[in-house]
Amino acid sequence: MRIAFVGLGIMGAPVAGHLVRAGHPVTIATRTNKPVVDELAAAGARVADSLAAAALDADIVFTCLGTPAEVEQVYLGNGPGERSNSDNLAGAMATGTLAVDLTTSSPALAEAIAARLAERGVGFIDAPMTGGQGGAQKGTLTLLVGAHDAELERARPVLAHFSSAIHHFGAPGSGSRAKIANQIAVASTLQGVAEALAFGVAGGLNAKALVESLAAGTADSFLMRIHGRKMVEGDMAPGFFIDHFVKDLRIALDEAAKLSLSLPGLTAAERCHAALAAQGRGRDGIQAVIHALLADGLPAR
Repeated sequence: MRIAFVGLGIMGAPVAGHLVRAGHPVTIATRTNKPVVDELAAAGARVADSLAAAALDADIVFTCLGTPAEVEQVYLGNGPGERSNSDNLAGAMATGTLAVDLTTSSPALAEAIAARLAERGVGFIDAPMTGGQGGAQKGTLTLLVGAHDAELERARPVLAHFSSAIHHFGAPGSGSRAKIANQIAVASTLQGVAEALAFGVAGGLNAKALVESLAAGTADSFLMRIHGRKMVEGDMAPGFFIDHFVKDLRIALDEAAKLSLSLPGLTAAERCHAALAAQGRGRDGIQAVIHALLADGLPAR
């Protein structure tokens, strides 16, 4: 398959790399991240100077972007930004092309893009990812998919190059709703991990011993084992940026409001991460939420 790939951040770059190494002809388009562009080009990717040029001959176009506003602009050309409104995917993809958006974005936007592309005979799949940067690098991501059956089956062999599980929830838009549910669970669980460790350390317990004991009992979770230990080690390097997590949590809050749901765990997590972003920590990993509870983090001992 001829593939176009737009968006080479900490998730998109390794995914694009898997597709290049799998032997597909891949054309990349990005406004930033020149070292990654050079690396992918050296591996065999072609570099396009516009969205239209990238998508022109593609069988599948992948996007992996930061925000719903970027998704809307890249697909539909709406909104301000560096790209002119004429340089967008909807206007460039030929009939029969398939678009796959890997971004965590708005369900309503996914539905709107799918409807617009369908008018041009272009299929659309929303397939937000879980598994973090490590899963992207290993090619073991879980994809939460909204798609029509035939289009998913067409894309499945390509998706398998960078995922170990594909969960299909229904038509376009349903993948985004499933990812929002995932982020709600992550937010509340991570908040619980941070609060447990903050409470224990404030009460005089050894942070390292505490996280190891919690990870060995009923409080165990992926977030305790990975992010809890990072909190103890003072490792705030991003596997997923706070800025992007705040974006996800605000999408979740908006969607919950539409459903007349009050989600206090989600609300608390958004407040803590948004406060850290306002303090200039938006490029830290989400485990930095410990600093919203203990300004200096966990003591190194």
